[in-house]
Amino acid sequence: YIPIQEFWLNKDRIGIIEPIISLQDFVNKLDSLELDEIEENINSFIAFFNQRVDDDFLDKVSELKKQRVLVLNSNNPSFPADIKMLSSKLDHSSVNQLKEMVLKAMYDIVSVPQASGNVTSGGDTGQARILGNGWESAQNVAQLDQTFLTQYERNLLKNILWICKTTAKCPINELYASDIAIKYNINMSNNLLVKSESLKMLNDISFPEK
Repeated sequence: YIPIQEFWLNKDRIGIIEPIISLQDFVNKLDSLELDEIEENINSFIAFFNQRVDDDFLDKVSELKKQRVLVLNSNNPSFPADIKMLSSKLDHSSVNQLKEMVLKAMYDIVSVPQASGNVTSGGDTGQARILGNGWESAQNVAQLDQTFLTQYERNLLKNILWICKTTAKCPINELYASDIAIKYNINMSNNLLVKSESLKMLNDISFPEK
């Protein structure tokens, strides 16, 4: 007999992060491509037009670059000498906007509250902020998970009590799993007014302190 109880939230044993793995890979690829673009911009090519390039010319260009001055002479007025940088320019603001949109979708899928959502104008109520920041959605998912966890906790409790009852001289031999209530405290609220009103109500009805 192996007294081990498995806890799982779905029959396929899918992890919490697995539904958004493809989105995570996409965000990582965006970051990688941005870094590649920055590196390519640093290592961009210098293109000389209508200019004869040899070793002496390149040495002269290197020396002039140190002085942050570059002078080109046109040998033929019909073909003026020119210089350009061959590099690609990426619109990082658009990429970051896309990344933020994907990150928000990831948080919504797995019901993770938005930390950045705590910054508000101050005109909305506390409950509205909880709803807007995603805490309400997170609590709904937690309550759904709680129904599964309670079931497995009770099975584990039955295993523990069975071991107690089958162990010689164990004082726990008349307790059943149904005698114990399994509770999860997942409420993130710390509203002092609500707690004070609850305490006043319990005192008014002379609720026993024990």
